[in-house]
Amino acid sequence: MFYVDENDQVRALPARWTDVVADDPFVVISAGRSDFRIADLLELVDLIAKVSR
Repeated sequence: MFYVDENDQVRALPARWTDVVADDPFVVISAGRSDFRIADLLELVDLIAKVSR
C-alpha cells in the first residue's frame, strides 16, 4: 500500500497493517488469547531443529 506523506514523498507500508487485507482467521478465532499463530510456531520448531544439528 502506498501513500504520499506531508513532504509529497511516496511511502509504502505493508497492506496487512491496514484494513485492506482481511484479518487473519486465527487472530479472529483466538480473540486475543494467543500471541502466536500455529504456522509461526511450526516455523520456529523447524528453525530450532536446524540450529540444533
